Amino acid sequence: MNKYIVFLSLAILMISGCATNYGKEFLERQAQNIEDILKTDTISDTTNGSYSYLINPFDTFYEKNDIHIMLYFLNHPKYESIEAMINDADTTQIRVILTKHDQTQIDYLNNQEKLNRIISHGTIRKTYFAEIEYKKEIIELKPAISMSFRTADQEMIDFYLSCSSAPSKNFAGLTNPEGHSAETSFPIMFREMSALANDKSKIIIDGKNYEIPVLVNIPIFFKGMKGYYSELFKMAVIRTGEKKLDITQYPSKIALGEKWVYSNGTNETEYVISRLENGYIEISSKMILVRGIVKNNSIGILSVSTYPSNNEGSMLIQFEKPIFSNLSMVVETNFRINIDSHEDLITGKLIYDNNQSTQRFRLMPNEPSWARKRNIQIEVQNDNNKVKWTSTIQRESEVF
Repeated sequence: MNKYIVFLSLAILMISGCATNYGKEFLERQAQNIEDILKTDTISDTTNGSYSYLINPFDTFYEKNDIHIMLYFLNHPKYESIEAMINDADTTQIRVILTKHDQTQIDYLNNQEKLNRIISHGTIRKTYFAEIEYKKEIIELKPAISMSFRTADQEMIDFYLSCSSAPSKNFAGLTNPEGHSAETSFPIMFREMSALANDKSKIIIDGKNYEIPVLVNIPIFFKGMKGYYSELFKMAVIRTGEKKLDITQYPSKIALGEKWVYSNGTNETEYVISRLENGYIEISSKMILVRGIVKNNSIGILSVSTYPSNNEGSMLIQFEKPIFSNLSMVVETNFRINIDSHEDLITGKLIYDNNQSTQRFRLMPNEPSWARKRNIQIEVQNDNNKVKWTSTIQRESEVF
């Protein structure tokens, strides 16, 4: 059985990434940068006297799912994999993702309210509502899940995943999204427990059974297919897209209760100064917390935290040097992304270039290596309190 454990570990690690753990040094350097700024005059008076700018340039999302399932399959003319994120509450909420051969993805949700929220954020992915039949069983400690639904093209999909073993913490870790949705989002996915699919798993589309590749085969001992079952699956996303916002309110001064209000014509988003103490500031929105420092009437952003709907845990984007949105400057600094207690899952550099009318943020991941293919470039243009926000994913070789 030792061979089985070794090979299974390697198979699970094929979809994982390893981040450099330098959290202690990162925080020490950040603390020194903060001390230098607060105790000296390294930050001059504001060059933009008002606070009419986008306080948080990142469009982030974080959710926790009870279960994540995925199967790859061969020889279908359109699709190469099907996965789903499942929350097994009183009313089971399911989000199915179909990945096409060109790596674009299509979403199907069985919850109309959640679907409406996703669409309101300006997603460029095709997203549909679907009635999804779902069943979970435990067979000798091994989960098995069945799903059936009909696509927007009226294809009937039957999905069945049976686990090769009980889910184990030995196979926890960061998940490599490979090339999936490479142009539309930066997903950071962490699984707390996992298992491979066994050879009883099936994908049937319009009555045709499609072959699932073998991932691990140890005769007599073990056979694992290219499919995965995970429990406590955490997914944070930095989203791309384009938005136009009106700044309908912004602070007249830096004080508790002062706020920014942004409108997209349909919905309003508020960011309120909720803490101001000893040079530190916190600015709160629904499921977002921006932390920073204040120097000479300028706000320097140190981190952006995104919370799931149950408010337990967070996704954290943190910077070694603060970013001042109302100062003309070019800053290069390190960043890291944590999910809950899992630190340094993604690490790299941020280049920030602000010339007042246009702000540019370029997140350039370095570790793990697969993340280097998903550089995020964000551009924020402000014309008389009308903001155009654009976020794109670019390859590591591309520059501003």
